[in-house]
Amino acid sequence: MAKWKRLWEQIKHFKLNIMNYDVFLQICSIALAVVHFVLMIAMRLSGRFLLTTVNIFSICTYLVAFRYAARNRIKLVYYIFVTEILIYSTLSVCILGEYTQFSVYCLAVIPFTFLTGYVLDCQNLDEDRKIFHPIKNVIILCIWYLVELGIGALFGSQYEMGADAVGTFLRYLNLLINIFCLVFGSAVLAMVAVDHIRTIRKNMDEMERLMHEAEASNEAKSAFLANMSHEIRTPMNAICGMADMLLDEELSEQGRECAATIKSSGDGLLSIINDILDFSKIESGKMPITPEEYYFSSLVHDVMSMMDVRVKDKPVELIAEVSDDVPSRLYGDTGRIKQILINIMGNAVKFTHEGTVRLHISWQARESGTGRLLFRVADTGIGIRPDDMAKLFDAFEQVDMKKNRGVEGTGLGLSICKLLVESMDGHISVESEYGRGSTFSFDIVQQVIDATPCEYSKSKRDVTHRQFAVDFRAPEAKVLVVDDNKVNLRVAAGLLKKFGIAPDLVDNGRDCVDMIRGQARYDLIFMDHMMPEMDGIEATELIRATGTEYTDRLPVIALSANAVKDMEKQFLAGGMNDFLPKPIDMALLGRVLRKWLPENLIQETAGAQYNKEGLQ
Repeated sequence: MAKWKRLWEQIKHFKLNIMNYDVFLQICSIALAVVHFVLMIAMRLSGRFLLTTVNIFSICTYLVAFRYAARNRIKLVYYIFVTEILIYSTLSVCILGEYTQFSVYCLAVIPFTFLTGYVLDCQNLDEDRKIFHPIKNVIILCIWYLVELGIGALFGSQYEMGADAVGTFLRYLNLLINIFCLVFGSAVLAMVAVDHIRTIRKNMDEMERLMHEAEASNEAKSAFLANMSHEIRTPMNAICGMADMLLDEELSEQGRECAATIKSSGDGLLSIINDILDFSKIESGKMPITPEEYYFSSLVHDVMSMMDVRVKDKPVELIAEVSDDVPSRLYGDTGRIKQILINIMGNAVKFTHEGTVRLHISWQARESGTGRLLFRVADTGIGIRPDDMAKLFDAFEQVDMKKNRGVEGTGLGLSICKLLVESMDGHISVESEYGRGSTFSFDIVQQVIDATPCEYSKSKRDVTHRQFAVDFRAPEAKVLVVDDNKVNLRVAAGLLKKFGIAPDLVDNGRDCVDMIRGQARYDLIFMDHMMPEMDGIEATELIRATGTEYTDRLPVIALSANAVKDMEKQFLAGGMNDFLPKPIDMALLGRVLRKWLPENLIQETAGAQYNKEGLQ
């Protein structure tokens, strides 16, 4: 009883669409059963027992269809309906004649055929679509219609309906049923299609709204990251810079150890910040690969020098093996390649307490002046458990957390490496034996600029000695540093002092513009980006707007902790000449000074060596 009540509620509140087509089939089953029940009574009263039996069969058939419709067996119910209609119409033609009327039942099913196919396709209920083809079914119905016409024309009928009341009733009922099926079926098909189109349009509008919300949320996240980048990296610049300056001073052994710890901790925190920012940018598609020409030996030397500092006093040997066929000059994103290598080798050094960390690089030539760089980093560290291999490249995942609880990291490094490698048409993989070590392998596509072998082993000593070298001075250079943070000004002044430069310091952009307009002359300006009252880009635009030959040529270098959203492009578009990120790296600072200061102000020196322990 409860089932019938539930069905009645569904019928009362019925609104036809593709999602409640099963209820529509139940209603049709009941309606057709009622029609055949009326026909059965009419045939029984007129003494036509054979036709009475046929209608009883039809009633039972539609009750079965009702049961399967309740289970949403749409395709099966369709075939039950069609089979019953074809059998009934064929028997009616053979028994009663009037084949021009009864055979039309075959055509009346055509709208229902298209409607069923449309619903199955929309609901995706038909797992094998080859089983149900509306066009094939319609062709079969048309052929059956012609067959019934032929049967009626050639063989006649066993019983003519005549002009009595029952015969007239059957003629009119048959005509009404055919008209109703054709018109109602076509109307329902159109109604369902229109309703589905409206639903699709509504869903598209909703998707567009959600997409705009997601874009707005992503923009808000990017703005938040940009602000947090500046707010976090600015004090980090002070910490790392002041630690560098302390290491240059005459310190006791304990004082030097404390300063080195501050510097190391600052670099560690900065690395975590960079990982989070990089992952966010790659995830949002805002970290494109920026290729440039580079010398491969220099790239390897830079990476090995950084790793040598990380090894410190650990009994770990760093080994670099570069095949002779690796070209000397390539075209690719050297910054991203370094980032991948430093991350993977950094992990190898971190988890290797003794033994070796070996970097092997080979070359696989391709057509059209390109090839694949094949990198393999093998260590004799603690290894990785087989159960942890699957999540190794997942974001924010760290393997063997219990054993490695004291190891720093966000769990983003390898996921960033994977994204970067894939963006350079490459692949990364890992092999490991727990307790004995791991081997990370990756390959990337690079374009060849100079196919001459790089001969890394021959150039290793010379390049290594040039790392972090302060090899010139510019005591007569006039440099202006603009930053709203007093500590940042002191850090910048201390770092420039290493090059013999005593800069002028200004704490806001408006004073800088006033000084330039007041005929002050400088060879170079370092301009902070985010400052109150007037930011660095606005100040630079006002300087350029002065319109003199001096202000047009004056080099302005963006000095900013803002490391997101392609800020370098905004700096260049705003009239700046170059970009130096905070915390300031001595090697980058030296290259910027050598690039933008007039040549006559550069005084070459013997090359005092600068490294993590200070200026020697």
